[in-house]
Amino acid sequence: MQSNMMVNKSREQSVKAAETALANMAEYGLDPSPRNYAVWYAFAMGEPAELAKVLQNRMDHGRDLSQSFCDQLYNRYFSTKETEDAIHSASERIQAEMEKLLTWLSEASGGAEDFSDSVKSGLELLFEGDGLENLRTVMERMVTETKKVRSSNARLHKRLQESSSEISELRENLASLKKEALTDPLTGLYNRKQFDLSLRDAAVEMLEEEAPLCLALLDIDNFKKFNDTYGHQVGDSVLRLVANTLSKNTKGQDTAVRYGGEEFALILPRTRLEDAERVCEQIREAVAGKVLRNRQSGEALGRLTISVGVSAYEQGESLEQFFKRTDDFLYSAKKAGRNRTVAG
Repeated sequence: MQSNMMVNKSREQSVKAAETALANMAEYGLDPSPRNYAVWYAFAMGEPAELAKVLQNRMDHGRDLSQSFCDQLYNRYFSTKETEDAIHSASERIQAEMEKLLTWLSEASGGAEDFSDSVKSGLELLFEGDGLENLRTVMERMVTETKKVRSSNARLHKRLQESSSEISELRENLASLKKEALTDPLTGLYNRKQFDLSLRDAAVEMLEEEAPLCLALLDIDNFKKFNDTYGHQVGDSVLRLVANTLSKNTKGQDTAVRYGGEEFALILPRTRLEDAERVCEQIREAVAGKVLRNRQSGEALGRLTISVGVSAYEQGESLEQFFKRTDDFLYSAKKAGRNRTVAG
């Protein structure tokens, strides 16, 4: 009886979560596609907790929940397994190739030992009985053994060349897969996963060197309007434009990231707050100075603006607090009318 009650309860939760997911998609004008359903069903169930937190925070702040942002969530939480499996597979193949190399080297080493033993026994034979007859026997044996070693070395050389080529290719594939796992495919910037790694590393360096560290969060103003009015292709072009502007205005150890949807982030190590604010203003002004046009018709699509929040790390705060404080400044920029930088 208790088992049946648990099954019924689980079924009720699933049905309720499904209804909530569909209702949320309808509310935000999203297609009920399998990808969107996976994101919103997970949100309704509260798992993974980080996804639920990200969505809830965005809803609480009244920010756009566009298709692009949902795609980003799906890629972050549901499609990484294939990449991780590919990386694992490539690593296993490299390990297998290395084991083959060790086996071949061991075999070659064994052949060298046999050759050494044959030379030793041949020398001993020269000092026994009829030296001339023994010399003929020894020479014949040495010729035979030399041919064996030469043949063995030739096979080993060929195997080593083939395996070296295979390992080089696998290593390139592995490096490519790892880069792909940390890069946003649309903009070419780093993704959320690399953001977490870079921010942690920058914080460690800051503490060790007692150097300043700043973080900026940037959000495209009224991005949903571009998607709804002109379509996702224009929306993607807008995202790439902003990403390109970030790349052109950052250098050295700065890290530019597409954090999610129309949100971007800048990690600025060894940078004082006033300098970080200046960089953010350069980026904001560069974006605002561009007029968007339809490539085919030449029609002006209006100007693009971004809002920016930037802050300097304060001693003793956690990275979560650091991020939230910066996000609050971004929200203040939005609330104050957009197209501005708020620092603190």
